[in-house]
Amino acid sequence: MKKILFLSLLALAANFLSCTEETVLEPPYTNTPVIKSTTNAFSYVLAANSFSGNMEYELAFTSDSLAYSIVVSNYQSGSGSLTILDGKDTTVYTEPLQSNKVLAFTQANKGIPMRIKFLFNGFSGTLTLGLAKSST
Repeated sequence: MKKILFLSLLALAANFLSCTEETVLEPPYTNTPVIKSTTNAFSYVLAANSFSGNMEYELAFTSDSLAYSIVVSNYQSGSGSLTILDGKDTTVYTEPLQSNKVLAFTQANKGIPMRIKFLFNGFSGTLTLGLAKSST
């Protein structure tokens, strides 16, 4: 048993030591959005590598008082945008996604969000979006 444990630890150490700073590990879901939508909440994560696409999702909000969290990290190239629309296709919020950024804010009285649209053109970077009903 000790021999198996020793060999396993030796193999793990060899694997760990073989990694260098230049080793790039891409997540297994590259170019595949991870989405969760419930009543009064929506989250979206995309780790993109030259990703192009036009996607639209229905939202289930009951209030126009919203809390936003938008993070673009590891931005390398391309362009993107997100647009949130109310039931009359009026823009509630829009944001270009063409650089690293961290945004967190609340917004009210702009309309109840009903749909969100994402547009990407050769986008390389990571987008993390959280949208939730705000108590304020």
